[in-house]
Amino acid sequence: MEKIISFLILTLLLFSSCKQEGCSDPRAKNFSYDAQKEDGSCDYSGCTDPDALNYNPDAHGEDGTCTYLGDVKFITTRNAVETNNVFLAVKVSNEFIGNLQNTCLDQFPSCNSGCTHLNFTEKKSGSYAMQFWEIKQISSTNFDTIFTSLPIAFQVIGKQCTVVVIE
Repeated sequence: MEKIISFLILTLLLFSSCKQEGCSDPRAKNFSYDAQKEDGSCDYSGCTDPDALNYNPDAHGEDGTCTYLGDVKFITTRNAVETNNVFLAVKVSNEFIGNLQNTCLDQFPSCNSGCTHLNFTEKKSGSYAMQFWEIKQISSTNFDTIFTSLPIAFQVIGKQCTVVVIE
């Protein structure tokens, strides 16, 4: 009986030690379908910046995919909004973000200017489309659209403030 138990233990040890070692994590870039035993060699790529939205603490190398929250300010220099009861309604990706009611007197609007502006924040880096409507308020409940812009593309670059000027 002892011989049978010894034989079984030896057989189990022999087969368990013959497993092919390698990276067995399918998320790793060096994942091996043949690996039956994890050997700690898995290599992960991804975003290595802890300030990014998609930070990967397991990543060994930066792959350029980091995304950040962006900050965009919309500023108007259109003369029409100087007229009483006229304002611009602004949408980004078909989502209303607010009204601009005054023009910017600064010749070079910036993120730090004192101009009247709308903030478009907490959006990931990427491409967006902006559209605006010039609207005149005729009475307390009556409005008239004077002008509708075509969609205008702009980029949000992470961790930087971008100024989008409506002229």
